[in-house]
Amino acid sequence: MLRERRGAATQAARERFLAGDLSGALAVIDKAVEGAKGGKFADPQMERTLALSRYHYLLRGSGAAGGPDKAAEYGEGLLQRGVYDDAPILLQDIAGQAVDADSPVRPTARLLRLAVMAAERADRAVGGKHALFAATLARAYFLSREQAKAVEAQRRAVRLSVAGAERERAETVLAGYEHAAGG
Repeated sequence: MLRERRGAATQAARERFLAGDLSGALAVIDKAVEGAKGGKFADPQMERTLALSRYHYLLRGSGAAGGPDKAAEYGEGLLQRGVYDDAPILLQDIAGQAVDADSPVRPTARLLRLAVMAAERADRAVGGKHALFAATLARAYFLSREQAKAVEAQRRAVRLSVAGAERERAETVLAGYEHAAGG
C-alpha cells in the first residue's frame, strides 16, 4: 500500500511537471510528504522517495517557484537533515544534476556550493574509490573555480576509470582542467 501511494504521488507530480505546471508538481509532492508524517498513513520513506524529484523539478523550473537557487536551498535542507547520508549514489545525483555539462541549467554560486558539498559526501562515502564520484567532484570543483582540487579529483577519476572510452574521456577532461589551472 505504501509503495503504491509513493508511486501514485511520483506519477502525479511528474505529469504536472511535464505539463508545465511546476507549482502543481511541487504541491503534489508537498501534500504527499505532509500526509505521510503521521496517523494511519504514516510513511517515513515518502520524503526520501520524492525528494530527488522535487529537487529536479526545482532545478529545471523557473520563476518564483523554481530555479537553481530554489533547488540549492532545498538540496541544502536535504543535506542538513541527512536524508541521503546512507545513499551515496543519491548524493552524487544531487551534485551531478547541478553540474551536468549537458544541462540547460546555469549553476549559480549557491548551487555550486551545494554540488561540492554533496559530491564530497558521496565521494567520502565510497572511500574515494569510484570514478564517477571522483569525476563529479572534479567538475563541481572546476565550476567552483577550485582548479587545483579539480585536477586532483580528476586524476583520481582517470586512475579509477575502466580502460577504453571511459578512460579516454576522463583523460580529455583532465587535460582541460590542467590547462585551465595553468599546468
